[in-house]
Amino acid sequence: MLRYVKILLLLFVLLMLAGCGGKSAGGEDAIVDHGDGTISNTLTGLMWAKKKTHRFTAGEKARAYAEEAEVAGYNDWRLPTLAEFHTLYYAIDFGQGSVRKTGISSEGDIWVVRGQQTVSGAWEKEDTCCISRNFSETKKGRVWLVRP
Repeated sequence: MLRYVKILLLLFVLLMLAGCGGKSAGGEDAIVDHGDGTISNTLTGLMWAKKKTHRFTAGEKARAYAEEAEVAGYNDWRLPTLAEFHTLYYAIDFGQGSVRKTGISSEGDIWVVRGQQTVSGAWEKEDTCCISRNFSETKKGRVWLVRP
């Protein structure tokens, strides 16, 4: 798990050196809207449900919902890790063009998996193009489904 986080952090640094924007190193958009209620992050290969759910007040309920969800014919959904959510947040936060046309927003409290815990929180925005983001925990949040 620690190795995965280190790889994601290295990816962020490389992206920042390449310039601030929701584009991959090859210039294509980092977020692809499949038109079936899902989007993909081309930087990670992960597929996300396009819409977030209603608010859950307990992590166990949020995790159970994710594990039982079926969206666009897929039933292998789960809660994202904090690092995965950060990657999507980066692509949306600094997105251009078609990212904004998808209508998705990274704002709001989201349930994520951090280590062995399920926590809810939101990213606090800082300066534009700043790789540093603070994840502030909250008591409730929405589920944003992710799958491999």
